[in-house]
Amino acid sequence: MARNHAEETPFPNIKKQRQHLALVYEEQARGLLPHSKSYSENGQEADEKAVLEGEVRQLIHRSSVTWRDIGGLEKTKEELKTAYGMEIARKPEGVKLKGWRTILLYGPPGTGKTLLAAATSNGLEATFFNVAISGILSKYFGESSKLISSLYAEARRLAPSIVYIDEIEALSAQRSGDETGAERRVISTLLTELDGLAGKSDVRYVLTIGATNLPWLLDKAILSRFEKKIFVPLPDKKAREIILRVHLQRRGIDSEISYEELAAMTEGYSGRELGRITQEVVSAIIREMNPQIPQLVDRGLNAVQSYELRLRPVKKEDFETALASVKPEITQSYLQRFKDWERHLG
Repeated sequence: MARNHAEETPFPNIKKQRQHLALVYEEQARGLLPHSKSYSENGQEADEKAVLEGEVRQLIHRSSVTWRDIGGLEKTKEELKTAYGMEIARKPEGVKLKGWRTILLYGPPGTGKTLLAAATSNGLEATFFNVAISGILSKYFGESSKLISSLYAEARRLAPSIVYIDEIEALSAQRSGDETGAERRVISTLLTELDGLAGKSDVRYVLTIGATNLPWLLDKAILSRFEKKIFVPLPDKKAREIILRVHLQRRGIDSEISYEELAAMTEGYSGRELGRITQEVVSAIIREMNPQIPQLVDRGLNAVQSYELRLRPVKKEDFETALASVKPEITQSYLQRFKDWERHLG
Protein backbone atom coordinates (compact mmCIF):
# COMPACT_ATOMS: atom_id res chain seq x y z
CA MET A 1 0.00 0.00 0.00
CA ALA A 2 2.78 2.44 1.02
CA ARG A 3 4.81 1.58 -2.08
CA ASN A 4 1.79 2.21 -4.33
CA HIS A 5 1.42 5.59 -2.66
CA ALA A 6 5.08 6.32 -3.47
CA GLU A 7 4.55 5.57 -7.17
CA GLU A 8 1.52 7.85 -7.49
CA THR A 9 3.49 11.11 -7.41
CA PRO A 10 5.32 12.42 -10.51
CA PHE A 11 7.78 14.40 -8.35
CA PRO A 12 11.11 12.52 -7.78
CA ASN A 13 11.89 14.09 -4.39
CA ILE A 14 8.45 13.32 -2.98
CA LYS A 15 8.59 9.80 -4.44
CA LYS A 16 11.97 9.28 -2.74
CA GLN A 17 10.59 10.41 0.63
CA ARG A 18 7.57 8.11 0.27
CA GLN A 19 9.79 5.18 -0.71
CA HIS A 20 11.89 5.84 2.37
CA LEU A 21 8.80 5.90 4.60
CA ALA A 22 7.57 2.70 2.97
CA LEU A 23 10.83 0.99 3.94
CA VAL A 24 10.49 2.22 7.52
CA TYR A 25 6.88 1.06 7.79
CA GLU A 26 7.71 -2.34 6.36
CA GLU A 27 10.66 -2.69 8.76
CA GLN A 28 8.33 -1.92 11.63
CA ALA A 29 5.70 -4.32 10.27
CA ARG A 30 8.22 -7.18 10.12
CA GLY A 31 8.96 -6.58 13.79
CA LEU A 32 5.26 -6.67 14.68
CA LEU A 33 4.48 -9.71 12.50
CA PRO A 34 7.43 -12.10 12.86
CA HIS A 35 5.54 -15.03 11.28
CA SER A 36 5.23 -13.18 7.96
CA LYS A 37 8.96 -12.55 7.67
CA SER A 38 9.76 -15.51 5.45
CA TYR A 39 6.88 -14.60 3.15
CA SER A 40 8.13 -11.08 2.38
CA GLU A 41 11.88 -11.31 3.01
CA ASN A 42 13.12 -11.92 -0.55
CA GLY A 43 10.86 -9.27 -2.09
CA GLN A 44 11.79 -6.76 0.61
CA GLU A 45 15.51 -7.32 0.13
CA ALA A 46 15.18 -6.91 -3.63
CA ASP A 47 13.20 -3.69 -3.19
CA GLU A 48 15.70 -2.33 -0.66
CA LYS A 49 18.59 -3.13 -2.98
CA ALA A 50 16.88 -1.38 -5.89
CA VAL A 51 16.18 1.73 -3.82
CA LEU A 52 19.74 1.84 -2.46
CA GLU A 53 21.24 1.41 -5.92
CA GLY A 54 19.03 4.27 -7.12
CA GLU A 55 20.30 6.47 -4.30
CA VAL A 56 23.92 5.61 -5.13
CA ARG A 57 23.43 6.44 -8.81
CA GLN A 58 22.25 9.90 -7.77
CA LEU A 59 25.66 10.46 -6.18
CA ILE A 60 27.43 10.07 -9.54
CA HIS A 61 28.46 13.40 -11.05
CA ARG A 62 29.88 14.01 -14.50
CA SER A 63 32.39 16.77 -13.99
CA SER A 64 33.94 18.93 -16.71
CA VAL A 65 36.56 20.36 -14.30
CA THR A 66 40.15 19.97 -15.48
CA TRP A 67 43.47 20.75 -13.84
CA ARG A 68 43.70 23.94 -15.92
CA ASP A 69 40.48 25.20 -14.36
CA ILE A 70 42.14 25.31 -10.93
CA GLY A 71 44.25 28.40 -10.31
CA GLY A 72 47.48 27.78 -8.40
CA LEU A 73 47.79 24.83 -6.00
CA GLU A 74 50.53 23.38 -8.21
CA LYS A 75 52.13 21.35 -5.40
CA THR A 76 48.74 19.95 -4.35
CA LYS A 77 47.88 19.00 -7.93
CA GLU A 78 51.24 17.27 -8.36
CA GLU A 79 50.68 15.24 -5.18
CA LEU A 80 47.25 14.08 -6.35
CA LYS A 81 48.54 13.18 -9.81
CA THR A 82 51.39 11.20 -8.26
CA ALA A 83 48.96 9.43 -5.90
CA TYR A 84 46.83 7.87 -8.61
CA GLY A 85 49.66 7.68 -11.16
CA MET A 86 51.52 5.27 -8.86
CA GLU A 87 48.48 3.01 -8.77
CA ILE A 88 47.50 3.11 -12.44
CA ALA A 89 50.93 2.87 -14.08
CA ARG A 90 52.18 -0.54 -15.22
CA LYS A 91 54.71 -2.00 -12.78
CA PRO A 92 57.98 -3.62 -13.84
CA GLU A 93 57.85 -7.41 -13.84
CA GLY A 94 58.35 -8.80 -10.36
CA VAL A 95 57.80 -5.40 -8.69
CA LYS A 96 54.84 -4.92 -6.38
CA LEU A 97 54.01 -1.32 -5.54
CA LYS A 98 50.90 0.02 -3.85
CA GLY A 99 49.69 3.53 -4.50
CA TRP A 100 47.47 5.58 -2.23
CA ARG A 101 43.81 4.63 -2.14
CA THR A 102 42.74 7.06 0.61
CA ILE A 103 43.63 10.76 0.62
CA LEU A 104 42.48 13.46 3.04
CA LEU A 105 42.26 17.04 1.76
CA TYR A 106 42.09 19.55 4.59
CA GLY A 107 42.17 23.32 4.71
CA PRO A 108 40.01 26.46 4.90
CA PRO A 109 36.63 26.49 3.11
CA GLY A 110 36.49 27.72 -0.47
CA THR A 111 40.04 26.69 -1.37
CA GLY A 112 39.11 24.21 -4.09
CA LYS A 113 39.00 20.79 -2.42
CA THR A 114 35.94 19.68 -4.40
CA LEU A 115 37.45 21.01 -7.63
CA LEU A 116 40.64 19.05 -6.97
CA ALA A 117 38.69 15.83 -6.48
CA ALA A 118 36.64 16.48 -9.63
CA ALA A 119 39.78 17.20 -11.68
CA THR A 120 41.33 13.99 -10.36
CA SER A 121 38.34 12.00 -11.62
CA ASN A 122 38.70 13.62 -15.04
CA GLY A 123 42.41 12.85 -15.11
CA LEU A 124 41.55 9.20 -14.52
CA GLU A 125 38.45 9.26 -16.74
CA ALA A 126 36.94 7.86 -13.54
CA THR A 127 33.40 7.66 -12.17
CA PHE A 128 33.00 10.48 -9.65
CA PHE A 129 30.80 9.91 -6.59
CA ASN A 130 30.18 13.18 -4.72
CA VAL A 131 29.12 12.32 -1.16
CA ALA A 132 28.23 14.55 1.80
CA ILE A 133 28.50 12.52 5.00
CA SER A 134 25.86 14.65 6.73
CA GLY A 135 23.45 13.67 3.96
CA ILE A 136 24.33 9.98 4.18
CA LEU A 137 23.78 9.93 7.95
CA SER A 138 20.29 11.40 7.59
CA LYS A 139 19.26 9.50 4.46
CA TYR A 140 17.57 6.54 6.15
CA PHE A 141 16.72 5.37 9.63
CA GLY A 142 19.20 2.52 10.03
CA GLU A 143 19.87 2.20 6.30
CA SER A 144 22.93 4.46 5.99
CA SER A 145 25.42 1.64 6.49
CA LYS A 146 23.75 -0.30 3.66
CA LEU A 147 23.95 2.81 1.49
CA ILE A 148 27.70 3.04 2.08
CA SER A 149 28.16 -0.65 1.24
CA SER A 150 26.14 -0.15 -1.94
CA LEU A 151 28.18 2.96 -2.77
CA TYR A 152 31.50 1.13 -2.67
CA ALA A 153 30.11 -1.92 -4.45
CA GLU A 154 28.98 0.35 -7.29
CA ALA A 155 32.31 2.24 -7.22
CA ARG A 156 34.16 -1.06 -7.69
CA ARG A 157 31.80 -2.09 -10.48
CA LEU A 158 32.36 1.21 -12.33
CA ALA A 159 36.10 1.45 -11.52
CA PRO A 160 38.27 3.36 -11.82
CA SER A 161 36.24 5.48 -9.42
CA ILE A 162 36.69 8.45 -7.12
CA VAL A 163 34.57 8.50 -3.95
CA TYR A 164 34.70 12.08 -2.71
CA ILE A 165 33.47 12.37 0.90
CA ASP A 166 32.85 15.95 1.94
CA GLU A 167 32.33 17.06 5.56
CA ILE A 168 33.93 13.87 6.81
CA GLU A 169 34.29 15.44 10.25
CA ALA A 170 30.53 14.86 10.62
CA LEU A 171 31.41 11.24 11.40
CA SER A 172 33.48 12.26 14.38
CA ALA A 173 30.47 14.08 15.79
CA GLN A 174 28.93 10.61 16.08
CA ARG A 175 31.91 9.22 18.04
CA SER A 176 31.04 10.75 21.40
CA GLY A 177 29.78 7.50 22.92
CA ASP A 178 26.17 8.60 22.63
CA GLU A 179 25.68 7.33 19.09
CA THR A 180 22.95 4.84 18.26
CA GLY A 181 23.51 1.32 16.96
CA ALA A 182 22.69 2.51 13.45
CA GLU A 183 25.29 5.28 13.67
CA ARG A 184 27.92 2.84 14.95
CA ARG A 185 27.20 0.58 11.98
CA VAL A 186 27.69 3.52 9.60
CA ILE A 187 31.10 4.30 11.06
CA SER A 188 32.13 0.65 11.17
CA THR A 189 31.07 0.10 7.54
CA LEU A 190 32.92 3.16 6.28
CA LEU A 191 36.07 2.29 8.22
CA THR A 192 35.96 -1.22 6.72
CA GLU A 193 35.66 0.23 3.22
CA LEU A 194 38.50 2.68 3.85
CA ASP A 195 40.64 -0.20 5.07
CA GLY A 196 39.86 -1.97 1.82
CA LEU A 197 38.68 -5.09 3.63
CA ALA A 198 35.41 -5.34 1.72
CA GLY A 199 37.26 -5.53 -1.61
CA LYS A 200 40.58 -6.91 -0.38
CA SER A 201 41.15 -9.20 -3.37
CA ASP A 202 39.71 -6.69 -5.86
CA VAL A 203 42.31 -5.11 -8.13
CA ARG A 204 39.91 -2.48 -9.49
CA TYR A 205 40.95 1.03 -8.45
CA VAL A 206 38.72 3.01 -6.11
CA LEU A 207 40.27 6.15 -4.65
CA THR A 208 38.55 7.69 -1.62
CA ILE A 209 39.18 11.41 -1.15
CA GLY A 210 37.95 12.82 2.15
CA ALA A 211 37.64 16.56 2.70
CA THR A 212 37.32 18.63 5.84
CA ASN A 213 37.57 22.24 6.99
CA LEU A 214 37.92 21.03 10.59
CA PRO A 215 40.57 18.28 10.68
CA TRP A 216 41.04 18.61 14.46
CA LEU A 217 37.55 17.14 14.91
CA LEU A 218 38.60 13.87 13.26
CA ASP A 219 39.36 11.13 15.76
CA LYS A 220 42.33 8.81 15.41
CA ALA A 221 40.39 5.84 14.05
CA ILE A 222 39.07 7.83 11.09
CA LEU A 223 42.25 9.85 10.57
CA SER A 224 44.45 6.76 10.53
CA ARG A 225 42.53 5.33 7.53
CA PHE A 226 43.87 8.09 5.27
CA GLU A 227 47.26 7.13 3.89
CA LYS A 228 47.99 10.59 2.47
CA LYS A 229 47.03 13.92 4.02
CA ILE A 230 47.28 17.07 1.88
CA PHE A 231 46.81 20.65 3.10
CA VAL A 232 44.90 22.87 0.64
CA PRO A 233 45.88 26.46 1.51
CA LEU A 234 44.47 29.85 0.67
CA PRO A 235 45.71 30.95 -2.77
CA ASP A 236 49.00 32.84 -2.78
CA LYS A 237 49.54 35.95 -4.89
CA LYS A 238 50.40 34.07 -8.07
CA ALA A 239 47.40 31.76 -7.62
CA ARG A 240 45.07 34.72 -7.02
CA GLU A 241 46.32 36.30 -10.23
CA ILE A 242 45.47 33.11 -12.15
CA ILE A 243 42.04 32.75 -10.47
CA LEU A 244 41.07 36.37 -11.20
CA ARG A 245 42.23 36.04 -14.79
CA VAL A 246 40.12 32.90 -15.22
CA HIS A 247 37.00 34.56 -13.77
CA LEU A 248 37.26 37.72 -15.87
CA GLN A 249 38.78 36.56 -19.15
CA ARG A 250 36.45 33.58 -19.44
CA ARG A 251 33.56 36.01 -19.19
CA GLY A 252 35.11 38.08 -21.96
CA ILE A 253 35.71 41.04 -19.63
CA ASP A 254 38.78 43.23 -20.20
CA SER A 255 40.69 44.89 -17.37
CA GLU A 256 42.45 48.25 -17.27
CA ILE A 257 44.25 47.22 -14.09
CA SER A 258 46.90 44.50 -14.18
CA TYR A 259 46.08 41.10 -12.70
CA GLU A 260 49.24 41.36 -10.61
CA GLU A 261 47.83 44.50 -8.96
CA LEU A 262 44.42 42.86 -8.49
CA ALA A 263 46.11 39.90 -6.82
CA ALA A 264 47.94 42.23 -4.43
CA MET A 265 44.61 43.85 -3.48
CA THR A 266 42.99 40.50 -2.60
CA GLU A 267 45.39 38.97 -0.10
CA GLY A 268 43.66 36.66 2.38
CA TYR A 269 40.70 35.79 0.12
CA SER A 270 39.80 32.22 -0.78
CA GLY A 271 39.21 31.08 -4.35
CA ARG A 272 35.45 31.00 -3.70
CA GLU A 273 35.52 34.56 -2.38
CA LEU A 274 37.48 35.74 -5.41
CA GLY A 275 34.68 34.31 -7.56
CA ARG A 276 32.12 36.28 -5.53
CA ILE A 277 34.18 39.47 -5.88
CA THR A 278 34.45 39.20 -9.67
CA GLN A 279 30.71 38.48 -9.85
CA GLU A 280 30.04 41.65 -7.85
CA VAL A 281 32.31 43.65 -10.15
CA VAL A 282 30.76 42.37 -13.38
CA SER A 283 27.20 42.82 -12.06
CA ALA A 284 27.95 46.43 -11.04
CA ILE A 285 29.36 47.20 -14.49
CA ILE A 286 26.29 45.72 -16.19
CA ARG A 287 23.96 47.80 -13.98
CA GLU A 288 25.97 50.94 -14.71
CA MET A 289 26.18 50.44 -18.47
CA ASN A 290 22.65 49.12 -18.95
CA PRO A 291 20.26 51.12 -16.77
CA GLN A 292 17.37 50.41 -19.16
CA ILE A 293 17.24 46.65 -18.40
CA PRO A 294 14.34 46.90 -15.87
CA GLN A 295 12.25 48.78 -18.43
CA LEU A 296 13.10 46.20 -21.11
CA VAL A 297 11.92 43.42 -18.78
CA ASP A 298 8.64 45.30 -18.33
CA ARG A 299 8.21 45.35 -22.10
CA GLY A 300 8.48 41.56 -22.36
CA LEU A 301 10.69 38.71 -23.50
CA ASN A 302 11.22 39.88 -27.07
CA ALA A 303 12.48 43.29 -25.92
CA VAL A 304 15.07 41.69 -23.62
CA GLN A 305 16.22 39.10 -26.17
CA SER A 306 16.80 41.72 -28.87
CA TYR A 307 18.90 43.90 -26.56
CA GLU A 308 22.73 43.54 -26.55
CA LEU A 309 24.47 44.27 -23.24
CA ARG A 310 26.97 47.12 -23.12
CA LEU A 311 30.20 46.54 -21.18
CA ARG A 312 33.43 48.35 -20.36
CA PRO A 313 36.83 47.25 -19.01
CA VAL A 314 37.23 46.69 -15.27
CA LYS A 315 38.80 49.58 -13.35
CA LYS A 316 40.61 49.63 -10.03
CA GLU A 317 37.69 51.49 -8.44
CA ASP A 318 35.35 48.62 -9.35
CA PHE A 319 37.39 46.20 -7.28
CA GLU A 320 37.80 48.66 -4.42
CA THR A 321 34.00 48.95 -4.21
CA ALA A 322 33.52 45.16 -4.34
CA LEU A 323 36.21 44.52 -1.74
CA ALA A 324 34.46 46.93 0.63
CA SER A 325 31.37 44.71 0.57
CA VAL A 326 33.02 41.25 0.41
CA LYS A 327 35.38 40.72 3.33
CA PRO A 328 37.64 37.65 3.73
CA GLU A 329 36.03 35.13 6.07
CA ILE A 330 39.20 33.25 7.01
CA THR A 331 40.87 34.73 10.09
CA GLN A 332 44.51 34.39 11.13
CA SER A 333 43.49 32.53 14.28
CA TYR A 334 41.63 29.98 12.15
CA LEU A 335 44.68 29.50 9.90
CA GLN A 336 46.85 29.09 12.99
CA ARG A 337 44.71 26.13 14.07
CA PHE A 338 45.76 24.30 10.90
CA LYS A 339 49.43 24.94 11.68
CA ASP A 340 48.98 23.76 15.26
CA TRP A 341 47.14 20.63 14.10
CA GLU A 342 49.82 19.84 11.51
CA ARG A 343 52.50 20.21 14.15
CA HIS A 344 50.59 17.90 16.51
CA LEU A 345 50.12 15.41 13.66
CA GLY A 346 53.86 15.36 13.11
